[in-house]
Amino acid sequence: MKKLLLILFLFIHLCSFSNNNFYLGFGLIGTHAEVKSNHFRQIEKFNFPDFGLYYGNVIPLDNRFNIGVEVFYLNNRTVLGSDGDERFELHQNLGFKFKPGFSIYRHSFFLSGGILGIYSFDKDEVLGYQIDRFDESYFYGLEYNYFFSDRMSFNLGFLHTKHKLNSFYTDYSLKKFKTFHFSFHYYLY
Repeated sequence: MKKLLLILFLFIHLCSFSNNNFYLGFGLIGTHAEVKSNHFRQIEKFNFPDFGLYYGNVIPLDNRFNIGVEVFYLNNRTVLGSDGDERFELHQNLGFKFKPGFSIYRHSFFLSGGILGIYSFDKDEVLGYQIDRFDESYFYGLEYNYFFSDRMSFNLGFLHTKHKLNSFYTDYSLKKFKTFHFSFHYYLY
């Protein structure tokens, strides 16, 4: 958690020097998780649609190369497993992304890497017991950005992380997950 707060502070500090291309974004996300169970070897869970919120800045280095930094929120709500009245869920992510890239006309391509704050919970629906967890994980990903006007762009991308998490109430454990997003960004400056 301390690493995530430090990175968020550095993001705000870096963006204060360069406010060239601040943007706000909203989009749809889909989450694909690989889950292991004692009953089955490996299960794949998928949740679509849900939503993501994005706030970032793209800092141009020259005509072709740029560096982007972004803070984002992903509302996953992916049920990883359930045994009767017990439920194991990957619920939300809060993250910081550093993304170097290059641009060709209206198209931009980025490699991304960063840190995720992962909120998950185990819940016993009948008795009302719930165990909440907030963990951190590193991720990598790719992004494509298309500017269809001076202030609006369409963004397509994914992130991948290996995050192992065992459930307390069920026989399921999370191995890794990917999140795909389709978002629209509005540039403020």
